[in-house]
Amino acid sequence: MRGLKPRLVVDNGALPRPPKAPAGLDDDARKEFNKAAKELVELGFLRESDLPMLELYAVAMGQVRKLQPIANKESAVIPTGTGSVKTNPTHTMLNRYMTTAKNIAAELGLTPAGRARKGIKQAAAGGKAGDYLSRLGF
Repeated sequence: MRGLKPRLVVDNGALPRPPKAPAGLDDDARKEFNKAAKELVELGFLRESDLPMLELYAVAMGQVRKLQPIANKESAVIPTGTGSVKTNPTHTMLNRYMTTAKNIAAELGLTPAGRARKGIKQAAAGGKAGDYLSRLGF
């Protein structure tokens, strides 16, 4: 996107407390959902309309947690029947889930750049985001 970017700020329609994790999430995804939801509520960034994206983020991170130990034990490339090599499908899937999680995390404000884009620096003077930053020593 070219040109001026919209300046995003903490929304007054933010949820007052973390929601319950959706029933269909596995344990890894549920832990990630709860952790991210708590942080986003403390920052004043989580709205009802963000919950589907938060669920997608949790699912992607849950898959990362499952695939990482498998990928650590396997080679990044595997031989083919013709004598050449190809990327190990486990590594390909892990990379896709990691990329998806990273992109959604930035959208939600779970990364430093995402928080800056959502206006946390401007909110540091007061409000929930400012309180959160104060507790972190900023």
